[in-house]
Amino acid sequence: MGKEFTKEYATALFDLSLEKNSVESIKEELIIISAAFLENKDFEKLLSHPQLSKENKKDIVNNVFKELNSTLLHFLYVIIENDRVNDIKFINKEFSKLYNAYNEVIDVEAKTTIPLTEDQIGVLKNKLSVKYRHKIRIDNIIDPSIGGGMLLTINHEVMDYTIKNQLRNLKSHILKQT
Repeated sequence: MGKEFTKEYATALFDLSLEKNSVESIKEELIIISAAFLENKDFEKLLSHPQLSKENKKDIVNNVFKELNSTLLHFLYVIIENDRVNDIKFINKEFSKLYNAYNEVIDVEAKTTIPLTEDQIGVLKNKLSVKYRHKIRIDNIIDPSIGGGMLLTINHEVMDYTIKNQLRNLKSHILKQT
């Protein structure tokens, strides 16, 4: 599926959730649904199976997610009707982007070799919120392969403050001097 369709579905759901004043609940429930698909590939395969009728798929969704917001439940029915069940994870990502833009929040991925302390996260949030003039939400990912330092990803922009990168830059600088 093309990415533009994912954005269209997410935008339609976001606009509808704004109209119904249910953005927060739909965002939370969409995360749960997306996680269910990620954690249970058989569930996704079942709802994508071409020999299972769309009505049966809707019944399954209705039984599994009976507590869902009615707007989101009907949205899932549309996804089933249009054979887009496999795209729910991508729709969730696009919905999150719209949600963050609406709430002026920027998600930041901070890769480090050891977990950041609450104080370090606070300092990082403050510096980034001043720079970007948005609220900052940090996801600290532990990745020993970076060798030390920090690798920040903000809106597809990567800021490399790793020791590996500093050593690479130092080597390049020394080689230019000789």
